[in-house]
Amino acid sequence: MKNVIERPLDVLNNAKGKEVLVQLKNNRQMVGTLLAFDMHINIALDNAKEILGESRKNLGLTFLKGDLTEDSTIDNIKQIIGDKKVDVVLSDMSPDISGNYSVDQARSIWLCEHSLKFAEMFLKSNGKFVCKVFEGEDFPSFAVKIKQKFKSVKRFDPIASRKSSSEKYVIAKSFKNS
Repeated sequence: MKNVIERPLDVLNNAKGKEVLVQLKNNRQMVGTLLAFDMHINIALDNAKEILGESRKNLGLTFLKGDLTEDSTIDNIKQIIGDKKVDVVLSDMSPDISGNYSVDQARSIWLCEHSLKFAEMFLKSNGKFVCKVFEGEDFPSFAVKIKQKFKSVKRFDPIASRKSSSEKYVIAKSFKNS
């Protein structure tokens, strides 16, 4: 049976039992086997290792929460995993909301651009990428970039507490690792 991906959590569900790389908000990174997750994207990793500068600390079974915008973070991951690639990159990042929609939307795209850059570096061929984005004037050009990198791209509109919410998810499958 073919794995169907219609919602962002479907990507995580399909990644169960596979090695994933998780970028945390506090400049920490962990790698491990995905065991479980909940709707808030809290995850459980088995055989987890925390990436600490140039070394790894074995943590065993680990629960995570988690910054992807620091070059030092990317450099540390490269040093630790070397040429190894991951199956899924999932970004549920959101900017601190200012109340100015144009600013918030631009910041959202900025975070998504960082997530896509991360995916380009660390995804296996045919890997999957999911990111949360605020739809607006900068979204179409970002969508074009994703479509250039993946064979299948869909937009998912989650049920929001506000009908006017512009929060969307981009679900991209089959990374074209060129």
